[in-house]
Amino acid sequence: MAASLAWRPESEVLRDRIVEALVDADGRADELRSTAARPESLVGDRLVESIAASWERGWQPADLVHVVRREVSPRAGRVVIAMIQAEDHNARRHDRMPEAWSDQLVALGVALPSSSAGSSAGSSAASSNGSPPQPTLFADEPEPVESRPTSAPTPPPTPPPASPLGAWRVAERVGLAEALDDGLRVLGYLRVLPAIAMIGPPPSRWSVSTTGRPLGDLADSTRSAEAAPAASVKTLATIRALLAKAESSTFASEAEAFAAKAQELMTRYSIDAAVFDSGSDHDVAAGVRSRRFHLDNPYAKEKVELLSTVGSLNRVKIVFHTSFGMATAVGFPQDLELTDLLFTSLLVQASRALHEASSAARRTSSPAFKRGFWVAYAQRIGERLAEAQTQASSEAEAAYGSALVPVLQARSDAVDQVVDSLFSNLQPMKSRSVDAHGWHAGRAAADKASLGHHHGALRPAR
Repeated sequence: MAASLAWRPESEVLRDRIVEALVDADGRADELRSTAARPESLVGDRLVESIAASWERGWQPADLVHVVRREVSPRAGRVVIAMIQAEDHNARRHDRMPEAWSDQLVALGVALPSSSAGSSAGSSAASSNGSPPQPTLFADEPEPVESRPTSAPTPPPTPPPASPLGAWRVAERVGLAEALDDGLRVLGYLRVLPAIAMIGPPPSRWSVSTTGRPLGDLADSTRSAEAAPAASVKTLATIRALLAKAESSTFASEAEAFAAKAQELMTRYSIDAAVFDSGSDHDVAAGVRSRRFHLDNPYAKEKVELLSTVGSLNRVKIVFHTSFGMATAVGFPQDLELTDLLFTSLLVQASRALHEASSAARRTSSPAFKRGFWVAYAQRIGERLAEAQTQASSEAEAAYGSALVPVLQARSDAVDQVVDSLFSNLQPMKSRSVDAHGWHAGRAAADKASLGHHHGALRPAR
């Protein structure tokens, strides 16, 4: 397959034959022979087409970049970002783009227009100073004599824009052979990439009404985000700030105080949202959303166990795509947000603890030790979170009464319903034997991890 090709720069004959075969397969061999089109232009065009096709198979921008970086190379991931930029520019659909999609593009460094009329903003600004807009000139069209400056020579005409792959090659400062190597590798990988669960509408199904709505909002829910309690946005911002302070603090007592306050707000936020939603006559399953977590190597399989542990105790279901190092999380928006926040915080703490533990001796730096660490850490965190959840549930029932139990059960059933509609033939992850030293080190680190619970320290497991 093209995804596994590798050649040195001098292998130009082989490269040209592959490009010709690529064009022949699409019925455009005459174009290659009758024009001065560069191979990188042809490969770039095919890449942009493949990127657009992948949206219709369930993939989203951050997903594609993640899997290509993981399975091909980091530089190939940058090729994908450049092609996403080109595809987005060609499509011109920013007035219909969901906010979550544009957030992904911004995070990847893809430039977006400042408004839906971004393409015309420049001409409007140019004419606002009283000067008439200048006509667009082509390379072979002479400039009108009266418009030429008298004090400076006329600058040469601007060359036509380079192909997406060519522009990337110039910015990356790589040779043509290397650019085609990366381009064909990515193209080969994208063309065999299977479809995945569609967790949000693809661009072909966007409309003006999707702008600003959650990306997973496939249903026409009558309850908007603005209907939620007004304090929710402020509460989430406060939780994020507290967790950031807890992670950056070098004083254990201070970090515990920040995390304790964050946990208190998280518990109140989730329960309040559930009770608020239950007071309205609507389809509970219509409020379920999905998002993806991208897990970096090494030990992606072990890290997903931590994510699954945190998610399950927050009524979020985690489905792991083993081949891609990627997980789909299904749950209600506030539960997804809290799962993300807590998982990220624990991931930082676990990584720091693993670094300290594995620096002690050669034996503790082995892959087996580190796998054991991650598995034990996830399990012990699960035990601690279960204890905290029991306590929080008791307090919530005292505040809201026994009616809280059916509310939470209805939400859990709704999540299961959406999972069943998105996936089929799910299999539980198999447990594996792990290094005993890593296991004990992971449990010890989990006992020290800050969960932010304000009911006192838990006794270490024996």
